[in-house]
Amino acid sequence: MKNFLRLSAITAITGIFIFLAYGLGATLYFKGVASSDTAGWIQAAGATLGIIIAIWVPYKQQIDSTKSLENERKDSTRRLCLAFRDELSMLKERFDNPNVQLLLKTHSLQYFDRELPIPKHRFPIFHSMVGRLTGIDDERIRRLIVHAYDAANALIDAAALNNRYLNEFKEMERLRSIKYSNYTESEMDHKRNLLIDICKQMRFRCELTINKVNEVLPLLDAAINDTGT
Repeated sequence: MKNFLRLSAITAITGIFIFLAYGLGATLYFKGVASSDTAGWIQAAGATLGIIIAIWVPYKQQIDSTKSLENERKDSTRRLCLAFRDELSMLKERFDNPNVQLLLKTHSLQYFDRELPIPKHRFPIFHSMVGRLTGIDDERIRRLIVHAYDAANALIDAAALNNRYLNEFKEMERLRSIKYSNYTESEMDHKRNLLIDICKQMRFRCELTINKVNEVLPLLDAAINDTGT
């Protein structure tokens, strides 16, 4: 639309100049330089040029301002995408961790017998920039970013719960081994079943996180390349 309007304006201006040039040329040819008609045509050309300049200067300023704002918006979007891409890429690197691979291979009737590290501060980039998420125009990218972090946070919550249950279960086993506890086998089975259930949740949430991160990263890379051009 902008290009059409610009082309229309240029065409109109060109037409006016052709008309003025033709009129001035015809007047010069038939009446000479000293003619009052010639002076009138010259004045008309000068006045038209002045009007065009008066219109063009603010129009050009507006175009430059709009272009500058658009470049700033693209640069802001690119920085947002880069920040989320970097943090999610670091999260993806953890998928190759031996504990994560072991978790994914754990049998459905087993519990995960290792403690997983729980970060003290989760995803600082996301928490500091989530309020600016609307700066990314693509609604699908925004939605997938939120889903990826939601899945990762749910996985961490499940891992923290597994750590707690595992420590309690190990303590129950230790006390029973030194005959310092009245824990029954039924109580031990109950705690073991809780661990099995939470292991299933962790495995599901881990697979979900991997899928969501792998889905959004290529879209972020594409958005970064688009806004960088």
